[in-house]
Amino acid sequence: MIENEDAYDVNSTNCVLKDDRVLTSPYKDLVTAIISEGEYAELIHLYAISAAFDVCLQSYVPPSTAIGMASSPYTVVVHGRGVRRTAAPKLTLMWTVSALPTALDAFRPNHIVLLVDRSAESQPIVELNDSDATDDYDESPDAAEDGGSATSEAPATWTGKYNTCIFKLSYLLTIN
Repeated sequence: MIENEDAYDVNSTNCVLKDDRVLTSPYKDLVTAIISEGEYAELIHLYAISAAFDVCLQSYVPPSTAIGMASSPYTVVVHGRGVRRTAAPKLTLMWTVSALPTALDAFRPNHIVLLVDRSAESQPIVELNDSDATDDYDESPDAAEDGGSATSEAPATWTGKYNTCIFKLSYLLTIN
């Protein structure tokens, strides 16, 4: 993202996200978000992750007739720069909000949920919560029983140098 400003600046004609219904921050703020702990992850960040890992991602928002959102601009197959348009999504991410907005233009998702097939028992359990104040991650086998997340492949702690949600999503792409 940092090296491809033209692709991620919403004021550029070459921006990868051309849907003006999606609230997107100015480029400087987008870059600040990826290098700062606890910042908001936006849909355009998924395009950068898709390009960086050369994978297609599925972004999804459940429909809500209460605010006139039968379909959402956040429900989209994400093909980052250079990712084949015929590639199948590797992960599906669902955007959610903690409170239902009163109008579509007030929709600002604040949680990302990884949707996985429950039959895939070998998959690690990793919470992708953009509003987490901590980056602690317990990899002990007892962690899942105590309400935490457990996997033998994850690092003991997440680094606080990068946006927590984006870092965790990037980690999931490397193990799947």
